[in-house]
Amino acid sequence: MRLRRDVDALCPTPRHRDVPGSLQAARAHCREQLEEAGWTAEERVFRPRPALRLSDAGHPVSPLAMRWMSDLEGVNLLATPPGHPGHQAGDVLLMAHLDTVRCSTGADDNASGVAVTLEVARQLRGRDHRVVIALVDLEELWHLGSRELARTLPHPGLVVCLDAVIGP
Repeated sequence: MRLRRDVDALCPTPRHRDVPGSLQAARAHCREQLEEAGWTAEERVFRPRPALRLSDAGHPVSPLAMRWMSDLEGVNLLATPPGHPGHQAGDVLLMAHLDTVRCSTGADDNASGVAVTLEVARQLRGRDHRVVIALVDLEELWHLGSRELARTLPHPGLVVCLDAVIGP
């Protein structure tokens, strides 16, 4: 039931940088759920370098889908459990992406992965573990949120990435 509630909370509109307030609302929901489960959550803003990129509009890929993007800003939401000293080498990184293409509310891609990640956080409450959580942004633009994590976080021992977990 909580999984469905999380998916519904994340899907009133596409979670896309061109839909005002959509990503902020999604991050706020996730942060609230993580903090209720006892985790400490922080937002990390990043600014990718200007580049020619495939559009994240959600249409079939074509040469016309390439766009020069110079003013991008993403926000990754990172969470650690109580008593955890912060992201360390060897941690298990559980991750999912929050954003969608512009033309979809993204129930499967990827509110489903985010909802499972939030439920894992709830289930881990009170257990001894080395799991850290990342809910990343700008994945639909060639994995920019994940690339930022790879660039800035200590090397994890294992990465579990949940994407489109509802399936057929």
